[in-house]
Amino acid sequence: MASSQLPAWLQTSYNELMAQAQRQQLAHALLLQLSDGLGAHDLLKAIERGLMCRQVDAPCGHCKDCRLLQASSHPDCYWIAADGNQIKVDQIRELISALATTSQQGGSRLVVIEQAHRLNNAAANALLKTLEEPNENCFIILCSDTPGLLPATIISRCQRINVSGIDEAPIKHWLEQQGVDWQQHGWAYRIVGGPYALLDANTGERLQGLASARLAWRNALANGIVDANLAKYTAEHPQDSLQVLDWLLSKKLASLKTQQPLLSLKLGDFISQLWHTHQKLSQMPTINYVALCNRLVLEYKQLTKGN
Repeated sequence: MASSQLPAWLQTSYNELMAQAQRQQLAHALLLQLSDGLGAHDLLKAIERGLMCRQVDAPCGHCKDCRLLQASSHPDCYWIAADGNQIKVDQIRELISALATTSQQGGSRLVVIEQAHRLNNAAANALLKTLEEPNENCFIILCSDTPGLLPATIISRCQRINVSGIDEAPIKHWLEQQGVDWQQHGWAYRIVGGPYALLDANTGERLQGLASARLAWRNALANGIVDANLAKYTAEHPQDSLQVLDWLLSKKLASLKTQQPLLSLKLGDFISQLWHTHQKLSQMPTINYVALCNRLVLEYKQLTKGN
């Protein structure tokens, strides 16, 4: 079974799942821990094509099932997404009613629940029985980048889809194939949310802002002076700005580890504190970003004094 142009870190997982399906050993309830920024949607679409096509060389791209998938109108595929901030019980009840009928095309049926951690309690409870006693030839995939937020009763009924090999080398190779200038933009792929997110941002203002913030933070750490534009950018894009600072400090830490172990320890603690600040930003009612930037730079200068 072949997929269409998946990156290397997704291809292995896809191949394993399709091999299990060929042996008729694929679990009926699956849990994928992956974000869209790392390619979750593309992997799910590839799995959909591989499972729903009934040809030997699936996905063939030519049969009726494949044509229906290409038109996003296959009646035996169900994609569930949050209605607002939640996946509601009525959505799951409607799904269960649909699954109680026979397959319209006579083959497998597939359910994909995106951002499954958004299932509210009633929806999760309604889904449990279907996960425990799925209909024949029905596969349910729950996808979430934070599966720890799912109820334990849901997680225990699912087989995990493992995605490994998410390393810089294959990411760099894939992004360059997509036309991204790695030397100029590759450093930011973690900050924007992964290689797919970087591809989406490749021609936008966000990358320009990140590059300017990187230069401004680098200058501030070197000379101890926070530029007004950096404070303004941090106020407008606090998450991005602090992640850029984290990237710079982490790079500094990596260069120090074998040379200055004591300073490395202090810098590691400072990065941890920065991460806690980053996490708490959304909970703070008011923030003086000029003061925040100055405090971070001052603390950095103090801990690196004499080094």
